[in-house]
Amino acid sequence: MTQHTAGLWELRNKGNLHGNSGRVVIVDADQTTIAKMIDLSELSYANAERIVACVNNCAGINPEAVPELLAALKLLVYRYECRADGDVVGPGGGPGGSALRAV
Repeated sequence: MTQHTAGLWELRNKGNLHGNSGRVVIVDADQTTIAKMIDLSELSYANAERIVACVNNCAGINPEAVPELLAALKLLVYRYECRADGDVVGPGGGPGGSALRAV
């Protein structure tokens, strides 16, 4: 697997975002530029914020372990929501299935 930029990322606004002057960049802990935004719309800025949040929240996770973690989570949710007869139930025996569909 190819290595990625380690450490936490940050979204920096260098200039006036809404006046479309300046630039918005994603930087690492050493302030090295990882990405530059070309489109300075609010939607693109929100997407950049989401990318940074996802990267930072995944810090320390071994990417190679993700498929196994997902399979274990699906099994856990399935056992939680399914009775022996196969009916999907939620906590306390009520209607359920939303957590299983989410993963």
